[in-house]
Amino acid sequence: MIRFDEVTKVYDDRIAALDDVNVHVKKGEFAFLTGPSGAGKTTFLKMIYAAERPTSGTVTVAGHDIGRMRRRQVPYLRRRIGVVFQDFRLLGDRPVLENVMLPMTILGLSPAERRRRALQVLSVVGLGQRKDDRPDELSGGEQQRVAIARAIALDPVVLLADEPTGNLDPTLTEHIMKLFRAINARGTSVIVATHDYEVVRRTEARVIKIIRGRVEAGEAAR
Repeated sequence: MIRFDEVTKVYDDRIAALDDVNVHVKKGEFAFLTGPSGAGKTTFLKMIYAAERPTSGTVTVAGHDIGRMRRRQVPYLRRRIGVVFQDFRLLGDRPVLENVMLPMTILGLSPAERRRRALQVLSVVGLGQRKDDRPDELSGGEQQRVAIARAIALDPVVLLADEPTGNLDPTLTEHIMKLFRAINARGTSVIVATHDYEVVRRTEARVIKIIRGRVEAGEAAR
């Protein structure tokens, strides 16, 4: 499903954000991406949804070589990938329902179908009753769940989450992790980037640890 083969990413400062990374994430797998801030976790995720391309090596996602993709092909890949960003990226002037419906416009779905799907995923995350509220009327945990609903609205084959529990209390963190596990149980490959080792410790899943751009030897399932 996702392969990194000898991948190095160097930015303008000439420091390698990723250095000779070799990782294979199988279809339907759940994995944590761990390491301290600045270790390369966000760059790793950006490679998967083609926001960054490798300086050398090969990143393959669902059969697509990220380094060789034409710009016009990228939106088609992203239809198959859901991303939960660390800062949520919700539109403050739109109600929750419209925030979730927004990604579906690229598929040309009818308004009725977009609404049906949005209501369905809001129900999955337990926020059907908040569909008409705006993001600033929600708690941080509720905004996080809206971001997750939006990410899974297109039924992605891969779900990526960048520090999804960083600002949540332990109870909400546990709820979000159960939600990710439920999404994974439907067959979606899930990668959660986090430096919260307590979350990792409490969840049975594979751990991919990055230190200064390199995947530590012994990366394996828990």
